[in-house]
Amino acid sequence: QKEWDTTFFPFDRQTLEVRLEDFADVNAVVLKPDLKKSSLHDELVLTGWTLQGLKLKGSTTHYKTNFGDSSVEDGKYSRLTFTIDMK
Repeated sequence: QKEWDTTFFPFDRQTLEVRLEDFADVNAVVLKPDLKKSSLHDELVLTGWTLQGLKLKGSTTHYKTNFGDSSVEDGKYSRLTFTIDMK
């Protein structure tokens, strides 16, 4: 038996993930993270939260559709993922 402090549950620590993709496939647009010079802007304020860091990751997303673009065959799209840790 344990008494848990649930005052801030489930908002004690969270991760906000934002995924950015372009409508053009990887043959036209590739999103690449700038790992050296990227940071959170000072105006990004979430009331009640402390933003603890930013992680960036580039990847390729595969869809089973070309979203109506007949010039695209395989549905590969560039993705940039922003992960923000919040407390």
